[in-house]
Amino acid sequence: MRGSTALLIGNFDGLHLGHRKLVRTAREQVGVDGRVLALVFEPHPAQMLRPDSVPPRLTTAAGRRRLLEAAGVDEVIEMEPTAERLGQSPEQFIEWVVTSFSPSVIVEGADFRFGRNREGTIDRLRELGRSSDFTVVVVDPVTVDVPDVGVVEVHSGRIREQLMSGRVRDAALLLGRPWSLHGTVVQGDQRGRELNMPTANLDHGASMLPRDGI
Repeated sequence: MRGSTALLIGNFDGLHLGHRKLVRTAREQVGVDGRVLALVFEPHPAQMLRPDSVPPRLTTAAGRRRLLEAAGVDEVIEMEPTAERLGQSPEQFIEWVVTSFSPSVIVEGADFRFGRNREGTIDRLRELGRSSDFTVVVVDPVTVDVPDVGVVEVHSGRIREQLMSGRVRDAALLLGRPWSLHGTVVQGDQRGRELNMPTANLDHGASMLPRDGI
């Protein structure tokens, strides 16, 4: 294959079990000597398209990069969702991708959409692959049996719902790891000292918090 480069495109927020399956499949496609690249939007495209309804982040950009690299991605490439980029037709976007990264294979889920107004579908991606000399591998979604809920499909939106409902253990099942929060320790009211139990105050930035609890 040309350059043996597998490309993943998406947001990859949280890097859950479904995302990891994409990375594993990409590695299987190119082998240990090939390269796996992740092309990620930073920030989320909704920041440009729907600034009043941007989904809360499960991971920071730095945290997402660490998780992708730990999962087996060789290089994480951040793509700014500018008006020009988001305004590209599916054909223009893939032309830019092929010119910039020369993928031999693109690995995505069946619900992958790309290009202006999310007009591009997996079928269109396959058509473009035939004319641009790359193959398309579609990965089936991952499902998890969640106690008291049943079998659910893993996706970032469901994990956000679980965290907002205080179901942190269920979120961990879909993530495939304990959920964690990263930020900068800042000075607070220092009330913990009065209780002989000093605490750390965390500036979590745009990362979401779970429902209040102990």
